Amino acid sequence: MRTFVKKMAALLIAAMPCLMFAQTIRYDYDGAGNRLTRVIVMSPNRIAKSASIDEFLSDSLSERNIRIYPNPTQGLLRIRIDQLSEEDICSIRLFSLSGQQILVMPLQTTETELNISDQSNGIYILQILLNGEASSWKIIKE
Repeated sequence: MRTFVKKMAALLIAAMPCLMFAQTIRYDYDGAGNRLTRVIVMSPNRIAKSASIDEFLSDSLSERNIRIYPNPTQGLLRIRIDQLSEEDICSIRLFSLSGQQILVMPLQTTETELNISDQSNGIYILQILLNGEASSWKIIKE
């Protein structure tokens, strides 16, 4: 029994550097809502902390920067897509983890507020479609 405890302690000590990195999971979906890919993004020096309004997700899609904040959210989620023009075809879809589509809405401005305060607390998938390209984001509602 003592050797088992020693082995487990050694395993935990060896795994400690991995615990110092927080991870984000990103999913990509096709037009029918089927998951195509799952990407785990490791972020160094981002240890779990209390949520603040300064926390945001950022990525690029169709050569445009996208920023989603705050995440986690209490219900009001802001989406900013830099240099979005009237010629761009852009929409968002919100899915529950069970795959149920909750919301579909076109985006026509660079900044949009999405109110999900009427949804229950949990994890949702926000999909942004921009000129035929898709990007998926994990949204936490508290």
